[in-house]
Amino acid sequence: MIGVEAAGLGLNSGHHAASILRGKVGVLHGSKSYLLQDRMGQVHGTHSIAAGLDYPGVGPELSYLRDRGKIQFASATDREATDALRLLAEVEGIISALESAHAVAEVIRLAPRLRKSQIVIVNVSGRGDKDMSTVGQYLGMRL
Repeated sequence: MIGVEAAGLGLNSGHHAASILRGKVGVLHGSKSYLLQDRMGQVHGTHSIAAGLDYPGVGPELSYLRDRGKIQFASATDREATDALRLLAEVEGIISALESAHAVAEVIRLAPRLRKSQIVIVNVSGRGDKDMSTVGQYLGMRL
């Protein structure tokens, strides 16, 4: 399994929501998990074009799976997610949610390295209609 975190403006920009890739173990809202925090445990602000990923932590289940080596994590920037959303809409006619577009971006990166016989399953929610004004604004377009 591969989980894809929101890299926002880039993992080194300080403007992302990659809690597992750039966070440390801490407690947020009563759960011990990976979160973005400073060395004193104060929670960092986050950034993602996807409202559902713009959060400084992840659930304990994902933290557990990561620590046990059952899931790997990658990231996708706002640009990669919007590019993936556009490609999926053009090729498949599916307007995914921005959250799901992060996973599609990883598949776009991964697919060229796979054999044609390999199968990839992507969990995509098709509620991208709610994100069209956000995507339009990001791309400098009025929709």
